[in-house]
Amino acid sequence: MRRGEYLEERVPDLEATIEEYFGPISGTEEVNGHDLYVVGEPTNPAFERIVVGAASYPGKKDQLVVHFEERPAEEIIARLDRAVSTFTAGLPQADDLTAVVVRRL
Repeated sequence: MRRGEYLEERVPDLEATIEEYFGPISGTEEVNGHDLYVVGEPTNPAFERIVVGAASYPGKKDQLVVHFEERPAEEIIARLDRAVSTFTAGLPQADDLTAVVVRRL
């Protein structure tokens, strides 16, 4: 956000913005006294679940809070392999297949 700008000014429809960026909202969850939205099936297959919303703190502007729960690397590769198999519909493999999943710590 720009200096002096408030979250509700920058993102007037937080719920729609969350769905646009992360996927459909499946519910809400209270985290440290804040009601946050839960995206149970994010559009990005690397994530298993996302919890996101606005958090208010005394004397401060509202802040956007996001928690990403990542899928294990093995599951991401297995999903990718299934998607490629579905896409190719049984055609013979024309070349090698390599997948690398990198997790940033």
